[in-house]
Amino acid sequence: MSAPQHELDEFYAYSRDKLATNREVTLEDLFLDWDTASQQDEINAAIREGICDIDAGRTRPAAEVIADLEQRFGASDS
Repeated sequence: MSAPQHELDEFYAYSRDKLATNREVTLEDLFLDWDTASQQDEINAAIREGICDIDAGRTRPAAEVIADLEQRFGASDS
């Protein structure tokens, strides 16, 4: 089975189950919910990776990064 057909089948099954409990949901909402749910493993892995980076000290405060960029490129909000 091709990837698009497989994804369509998964979306159909997901939508059918959701519509069984909520007939008022829109097609757009169904798609957004399904897309998020289908990517949940990747989202969770990215979150875990970010937490590991924080724990290992591989991050910098945003204010520090912004200040460095402003100094490097001569730009600022004000």
